[in-house]
Amino acid sequence: MALTVVLGAGPEETRTFELRAAPPPATAGMTHQLLTDPRDMRRGDAAVPLMRAALLFGNVRQEEVGKVYDARDGDPKRFDAMARPIVETMGNYVTLVADAACREHADWDAGSERGINALLPELNGMRELANMLDVIATYQIHQGQLEEALNSIRLQYELGRKVGQSRVLVSNLVALGIISLANDRLADVMNHADAPNLYWSLARLPRPMLRIDRAFEGERRMLIDTVPILAEARSRELSGDHWRDVYKQLSVLDDQSKSGKSTKQSNRFDLDEQLRPGGVGQAILATAQERYAQSHNIPAGEAAELDAVKVVAAYYYEQYQNVIDGMTRPINLPYPQLIPALDAWGKDAQRLMHEQPGNPFLHYVPSVNRAVARVAPRDRNIAAI
Repeated sequence: MALTVVLGAGPEETRTFELRAAPPPATAGMTHQLLTDPRDMRRGDAAVPLMRAALLFGNVRQEEVGKVYDARDGDPKRFDAMARPIVETMGNYVTLVADAACREHADWDAGSERGINALLPELNGMRELANMLDVIATYQIHQGQLEEALNSIRLQYELGRKVGQSRVLVSNLVALGIISLANDRLADVMNHADAPNLYWSLARLPRPMLRIDRAFEGERRMLIDTVPILAEARSRELSGDHWRDVYKQLSVLDDQSKSGKSTKQSNRFDLDEQLRPGGVGQAILATAQERYAQSHNIPAGEAAELDAVKVVAAYYYEQYQNVIDGMTRPINLPYPQLIPALDAWGKDAQRLMHEQPGNPFLHYVPSVNRAVARVAPRDRNIAAI
């Protein structure tokens, strides 16, 4: 008899299982661990053995595993024939991943302090290691080696959770993909005729599997990490020349993101030009001067005498900060409340971008609402299992 569990409208929130009689779950200890037993955890940084595994894996191995990985949904006999030599020669890489699985934390933040300029070469390697584990687990399930398959799935979960300890949002999305692979293989085990009872193992899985609040905080300070002088704008007043330098840096970043090439100079964002008659800066100048006078408790006429670049840039940056602060406010709400709250936040951010086309900071507001919309159904997939 089949049981279909539907938690939502998306395909990721639907699971179908064959119902079979199984022995009751063990009550004395955990026979099947889907995450590393806390008693087996050791001090140390999981990123180190994982990076070693990725470096040793190399492009040749990635290509070999990739071909087998792509054959998973085809003929099982053909897949098993392709996977067997892969499974037999992956021991060293699996050992390194297993070592990482027993480490308490993974520190991926070295280099991320460069903000938008940060390089993330490790992400492709982590996904390739996950594909390797997926090939191994699929082969083991086909062979009826369910204990071994559950161990491979455990390593997949641990790999995903370790990658998800990064404060970079895209890293968390990669981690989500890895955990989704583990969910698929676990469902395959549960549908096997000889599947053990995994009640307590599933009950002990954390909810949620990934905590994206750290990534939200990382996105919150991404622009400050990219243009460090912006951190000083919170504690002291920047001059007009300081703001001009900030605008030049943002212009270079924007050109690089569009062309993919490194540039040293750009006038993409030129506030002096925007403040000339007919420019977009002129439309916001009076509002910015009024806000400056209020925040500094000075007469409006005095604010009007100040460098317009300084006044408008400070106003634009304050508007950006308000948007970013609003992004992090609802982060700890449950998904049913978080998703609509972020949808409303996203609409407000889009409205502000429309109202302030000359505000360069708003170009760097992350699309966390879309990211959470991807995370939520996959995270809820555990509940469907």
